[in-house]
Amino acid sequence: MELSVFVDGRTFGGSFCISHRISHAPHGLDRLHGHTYELAVALKGKGKSEASMVFPFEELMTIIKGVCSELNNKTLMASGGDNVYKEDSIAIEYVSGDQKRYLLPLGDVKLLPLEEVTAEALVVWIGKEIEAKIREYRDFSQNVKEIEVTLFEGRERGCSTVIQLN
Repeated sequence: MELSVFVDGRTFGGSFCISHRISHAPHGLDRLHGHTYELAVALKGKGKSEASMVFPFEELMTIIKGVCSELNNKTLMASGGDNVYKEDSIAIEYVSGDQKRYLLPLGDVKLLPLEEVTAEALVVWIGKEIEAKIREYRDFSQNVKEIEVTLFEGRERGCSTVIQLN
């Protein structure tokens, strides 16, 4: 039997605030700027009956809060593409693909293995993080066939990704 469960982080603290920039982007997006992001996650799966549990709500909420906590109040920087960085024990020196140079305290930065930190790239990265954490729940992970992650950038827009599990 096909079943779905979802949690909407906009109602339980599944949100995070970050700063980032996008090389060569229009509309001032190539400057450091910030967003408050919120997550919603839906899981599709199979159950033996309508009484089957695809995945526990509380555990899914814990996973989402953990991912949000890891990103919250960080400057997200892409470690791939044409970006170059050097870090030591206290700071990171970062030169973007469009040759803008930044020196930031190491604890304020989260380097992500992306070419650029766009909302689209970020939702895919978050989806992979959530997938890895769901797979740790052996009692339930075999029930989950699909993960849909929606990243809200403010209240009026966002993007989604869908991950198929085997």
